[in-house]
Amino acid sequence: MKIFSHTQCLSGIGHFVRARELAYALARRHSVHLVDGGWRVPRGRSPAGVTFVEIPRIGSAQGALVPIEDSRSLAAVMADRIRRLEQVVRDVCPDALLIEQYPFDTWAFEAEFQAVIAAGRAVNPAVKVVSSVREFVEPAEVDDRASSGLPYTRRLLAALAPFDAVFVHADPRFTRFEDHVGWTGDPPRPVMYTGFVAEPVAPFSGRRRDLLDWLGGRRLVIASAGGSDRGAEFFRATVRAWTGLDDPGRVDGHALLVCAALRSSDGELEALRRLAPVPAIRVEPFMPDFLEWLGIATLSISRPGYNTCTNLLATRRRALLVPDPEMPDQVFRANRFEELGWAEVARDQSPPALAEAIVRGLERPEPAPDVALDGGPRTRLLLEAL
Repeated sequence: MKIFSHTQCLSGIGHFVRARELAYALARRHSVHLVDGGWRVPRGRSPAGVTFVEIPRIGSAQGALVPIEDSRSLAAVMADRIRRLEQVVRDVCPDALLIEQYPFDTWAFEAEFQAVIAAGRAVNPAVKVVSSVREFVEPAEVDDRASSGLPYTRRLLAALAPFDAVFVHADPRFTRFEDHVGWTGDPPRPVMYTGFVAEPVAPFSGRRRDLLDWLGGRRLVIASAGGSDRGAEFFRATVRAWTGLDDPGRVDGHALLVCAALRSSDGELEALRRLAPVPAIRVEPFMPDFLEWLGIATLSISRPGYNTCTNLLATRRRALLVPDPEMPDQVFRANRFEELGWAEVARDQSPPALAEAIVRGLERPEPAPDVALDGGPRTRLLLEAL
């Protein structure tokens, strides 16, 4: 098949990473065109069969949509994106369209998604259209983005009309997607669970000799916050907590590696390094090989984003989850991991409270989660069967 996949990252990297892993799995049998039009994200491996469709970039900065690397107005950039996407879809003539998150989220790009669907139907009336979503969407009753004047649920149902199915990239044993949306009764389109989309865990390569020399014989604790620009406060609190534990020797034999977010500024990195004078703390910029180091860590301290949580499930690492209270999906995941006994959770992010949570995290047994992590291959099978 020829597959066109449209994803849009606004603040972090989670949606693009999940769509990228899906594209790589689909490309084992099919050709995939994957849209890349948000903040730049490292692509990792680039297998044959995947074509990245770069369009003018838009992201979220301080709560507002802004063009990235482009001096034009937002309206001009969005209009240009639609023109380019329509042309690519016409050229590709896809057999399947994957639209990521819409219509459950990303309403600001509704015109763009609808244009892609219309172009796909125009060149191939039999094209399959799938909404590709993570395990959590904000409950309808708290969503205020229905600017058309229609109640949110009615607008959602109307927007689902051109879709053939909804693929939920999660395991229903973890959560039921239907519990998070506003409709009652049977879902208006088939809802199919793929399992979580997990990045493959490569064996530890040991290429970073400088990090291995710094680590010495100590056990690794790794702190991370994904790709957004919202990690600065979390990292500061983590470094202060660790420093408070280091003085009385409560973390002897351990070392903290701070893996900064993709969009952490140079100034933030330097400020963290000044805040971390002890030898057992090291601050690194965003690490493309993060998953290798997570695989040998004794404890992960992180925000509970989708990709980080699937990484934890895949590596079965001890975890301390520190949710951003302004991110409902993170709060949900942290609560669910805690309920299932898979992680320690710190809701009080003051350094003293975080320090005690770190100690509890180090004392936890290693988790043994039982969930499906083959979301990429399973998505391919479900799409082939539509």
